[in-house]
Amino acid sequence: MLGKMSHIKVAEELAEIINRHDNNWVDRFRKAYPGLGEAEYQLALYLYMDFRPSTIAVLADRENTQAVHIAKYKLKKKLTESGSAEAQSLVAKLWE
Repeated sequence: MLGKMSHIKVAEELAEIINRHDNNWVDRFRKAYPGLGEAEYQLALYLYMDFRPSTIAVLADRENTQAVHIAKYKLKKKLTESGSAEAQSLVAKLWE
């Protein structure tokens, strides 16, 4: 339970930092992709921050880095299959 609580707090703080320094990117991303689950939004935050798969595995409570790579693949597929041109420009920041 403690790990889950700290994970949520980390994600909230990252969202605030990203919003403050990049024209409310997180808010715009959430608006562009309202159907994503919370874990997918958090993965997007970690990708935006360019965290390594090993770091993401710890923060996202994944079993290993292979699970992170699979989650990244699924998220990228989902994001590139839908969304407006503006939404796609937001996604581009995740894989720069």
